[in-house]
Amino acid sequence: MQKWIDKAKGSISRIMQEFKTKIPFQSRVRIAVVCFRDFDCGNKRIAYHNFTTHAHLIEEFIGKQLAEGGEDIPEDLLGALEAAYSLNISTKELSLLNLVIMTDAPCHGKPYHDLMWDEYSEN
Repeated sequence: MQKWIDKAKGSISRIMQEFKTKIPFQSRVRIAVVCFRDFDCGNKRIAYHNFTTHAHLIEEFIGKQLAEGGEDIPEDLLGALEAAYSLNISTKELSLLNLVIMTDAPCHGKPYHDLMWDEYSEN
């Protein structure tokens, strides 16, 4: 996963600029990030940076993230989505909301995969 973290860090400014050129109306482009690991990582399981218009802040935040932990293959994707839901999402009419998920594993739970090893399939 570390290669994807590094790639994301180097792409945030370009992604935000691309949004600015493609959006058909005047709007400030804001971006947030939620990073997630597995339950065994404790308080480091979910890390996030709330919405900002400053790409460098997101890039710095992502640059501090490391791919670590995980006793099994699945990760806490549902926990990450829950954290994303709690971010400061604008309710302004001219807001464009996008969600991009980057993961190298499915979320926990037998409905989501057919892997034999899932330490937290009941979470």
